[in-house]
Amino acid sequence: MTLTLAARLFEVLLGFSLLLQTFEFLKIQSIDRVSDWQIQRTEVPLHPNAWLWILDRLFQPQAYLGLLVVRGTLAVWLMAGGLPAWGAWMLFAVGVVMLFRWRGAFNGGSDFMTLVGLTGLLIAHTVGTFASPELGWRAGLWYVTLQSITSYFVSGISGMVALCLR
Repeated sequence: MTLTLAARLFEVLLGFSLLLQTFEFLKIQSIDRVSDWQIQRTEVPLHPNAWLWILDRLFQPQAYLGLLVVRGTLAVWLMAGGLPAWGAWMLFAVGVVMLFRWRGAFNGGSDFMTLVGLTGLLIAHTVGTFASPELGWRAGLWYVTLQSITSYFVSGISGMVALCLR
């Protein structure tokens, strides 16, 4: 497989994953009152005067809906091709904000793996801006590859250790 094809497949699959997760966030917002931000904000491990006021504003119903619309739009743009570097930065920032919103993972490890994918995309665009796009995609895809392999390795080892200690 060529690097261009691998990068394009990565963009399409990451964009589809982001779009699917965005639809999940939209759906859960309409049916779940337990995940209300006013309830969850008490569990954010930040000093009350630090960044909490920014999160309070971002997670107001209209602003939160706006975040999801931006994320969905950028995900479609990523799948269509040609997402600029600022779009990769915005996707990454929204991904981090969503982790705060749900106090970590909403869907288990898939949220963190999405952030790994977004970091790889960010690396590809950032390195590609300062060096060459080919080098950027090599660095970004290698980052995602190494993170994926090591996360499954650590998970497997810890599972084996737990099994042996029984």
